[in-house]
Amino acid sequence: MFKYVILKHSEQQEAAALFIDFFTNSIEANEMLRADRGVPIFLEVREHLASIVEGPVKLHLTTLSW
Repeated sequence: MFKYVILKHSEQQEAAALFIDFFTNSIEANEMLRADRGVPIFLEVREHLASIVEGPVKLHLTTLSW
């Protein structure tokens, strides 16, 4: 599992939050990652990725549920 944090005293808190949101929630970013960093938590992203990948990755995306 990957964890992303924003330091309390960071001068770039807003930019960091925007990046984390994009990296974890956007279909565009997840198309590039192809689930290399684990199965995305958001169903919309998982379903989209399942439509463009094959093999074990597709199996994981289509069989896991929360």
